[in-house]
Amino acid sequence: MLRKATGAALLLLPLTVLPAIAVDRKAFLIGFAVGGGTLDCFGCHSSGAGSVAVHLGGSISKKATLAAEFFQVIHAESFETRYSSQTTVFLQYWVLSRLWVGGGPGYGNSSIQFGNVTVSEPQAFAVALQVGVEVWQRGRFALDLRGRYGRIFTDPEATSHIVALAGFTWY
Repeated sequence: MLRKATGAALLLLPLTVLPAIAVDRKAFLIGFAVGGGTLDCFGCHSSGAGSVAVHLGGSISKKATLAAEFFQVIHAESFETRYSSQTTVFLQYWVLSRLWVGGGPGYGNSSIQFGNVTVSEPQAFAVALQVGVEVWQRGRFALDLRGRYGRIFTDPEATSHIVALAGFTWY
């Protein structure tokens, strides 16, 4: 356990010394991210899922933003395509000038498509948690790498995903 914590600390250490050009996080923001990871739904586990996220909102302080995020993860194989969508209210807080954490509640649903037939779960409560690193900052733009965990609390089983994304945000 100590070895993993030390490794994580060493990976994050450069973030404290990298020169950061302050991003002007004022008022409106809009962003987009793409990536991939895993999708667990309907008693299955699908790796190799693609994902996309769009967020828009605004700054509430120099270190925090509040946004709506629209997210979807998709996995296709043979004659079957699995979808999981979430809409969340997202609070994002910068712990360091380049490192942020965030998350929030919302709603989501999952579905499986077999050819022309789609079986959908009803919409249910959902949550999302993220952590990201802004690897490039210039003026009102930032490019980041992020990890995202999301869960939709459907009956009888929950749908969840873990993905890595690359995205940009205009503040």
